Amino acid sequence: MYFLFTFFALGILLWFVFVKILNQKRNDLFRIPGSPRDLTCEFLTAVLSHGGLIPSEAKISSFTTERLRGGVHFQVVRVIFELKDPLREHINKVKKNRQNSVVIKMINGGDTATFKNKLLLWLKRTVPKKMRLRLPSSVDDLYCRLNAYDIELRFYRDHVQHVEIPTPVCYYNFEDYYNIRFFMALEDLSQLNAGEPNGFSLKHAEYILGNVAKLHAKFWNKTQSITKSVWSHGGYWLGPKEMPYKMSVDKAYNQMAVSFSDLTGDFDWNDRRLKSLGEKLEKLASFITYHVHHSKPKTVIHGDYKISNLFVDDADSSVYTIDWQWCGLGLGATDVAYFLYTSVEKGVIQDPSSQSLETVNGSSYSYYGKRELQLLKIYHSALIKCGVTDYPFDLFEQHYLINVLYFCMFCIRQKYSTMTLKDVKRYHDKKMDGLHLRSIDHIKQMLLRSAVLVDHVDKATLNTTKMDKPSRNYFNYAPKYKIE
Repeated sequence: MYFLFTFFALGILLWFVFVKILNQKRNDLFRIPGSPRDLTCEFLTAVLSHGGLIPSEAKISSFTTERLRGGVHFQVVRVIFELKDPLREHINKVKKNRQNSVVIKMINGGDTATFKNKLLLWLKRTVPKKMRLRLPSSVDDLYCRLNAYDIELRFYRDHVQHVEIPTPVCYYNFEDYYNIRFFMALEDLSQLNAGEPNGFSLKHAEYILGNVAKLHAKFWNKTQSITKSVWSHGGYWLGPKEMPYKMSVDKAYNQMAVSFSDLTGDFDWNDRRLKSLGEKLEKLASFITYHVHHSKPKTVIHGDYKISNLFVDDADSSVYTIDWQWCGLGLGATDVAYFLYTSVEKGVIQDPSSQSLETVNGSSYSYYGKRELQLLKIYHSALIKCGVTDYPFDLFEQHYLINVLYFCMFCIRQKYSTMTLKDVKRYHDKKMDGLHLRSIDHIKQMLLRSAVLVDHVDKATLNTTKMDKPSRNYFNYAPKYKIE
């Protein structure tokens, strides 16, 4: 009897593995192309009529593609199409707000989708985390990337209608997780203001911070409905997604000082504050790391809230947000700090010598420039206006401050310590990533502001806040510091 039961259970397991892993998921409507080169007029017609971009009787007669940057290893193209006459005039009248372009994001695993990888991915997703299953680093990296794809597709499928901020229309999406096939057709927002190439203005920054405050307020201390669909720590530089560090902050900072020794103007590596920045960050690293990851109140954050993912409609000041691969739980201040130091034009955040004489609720914040403090107040006021009542400004300011410092540490260790001025120019010429990597002025700003803020970490305020209980293996993948 025991033998029969074991044989039956093994048969069920093998059948499940075959169905889930070996069998390629089929699309109910049309065959998904493997690459942009495989797109056809018939396929685009079916997808876009299914999504409502074009009427069901319309047909696409021709199209061109334009390669775009973005996504996490996605192939991203803008497709500009033409419709067969005589329907075009009729469609232009009926679809006044539509355009003849769409953005396609797709990925095909190809040689990566081996049986071995499929089986290991299945084990990674199935075996309880408490068992601490150890897999090759290549599989862990693949698992992380696939989760990013999966999270964005699920966001558009299940949650986009609840976030209460503008997002592009998703006309169609498809995923085949184990065979590493993902596809999305999204509204093209290229006609809107993307802040390129020099960053968003002060006025646009105000709109953008007010926009993200609506997202944060919607899920403020109410993350249960979305917890299983997003990262436990939003942001590609946070939580288990963060790459292990090869050196301490101070050593990486010293290495950066050698590579960027030619920085001039208002920047002097021998300045007292700049000279000691690496050492000060190293001493605070464990405290900052712990509080950035585990402080409350928690909400849902975008996790990559930067210039290449934001579009402002100047007609009505609405802000559209794309690329939700890294959305997850976290402090709202994480999105705020990341945006201000990666996406606003030079001069919006004033340098440390331009002090604010303003006070907020009786507290002085003279270590901020007037504009930076103004933007923090705009975000916090927007939270209050949306119904958040349990978040005083002094606590938000400290959460913002430690997020600026944590992101600075990340940039020093993972980016700046291995970069040169030539790399910055390459990022600039190709408009890659945020301004923190493609602008010398923004790199200097990050370091100058961090050199000031590092002296104003208020441990008393931060230690009085509620904290998450950290997972047992958290510090196996985060910076290897002990909890203070």
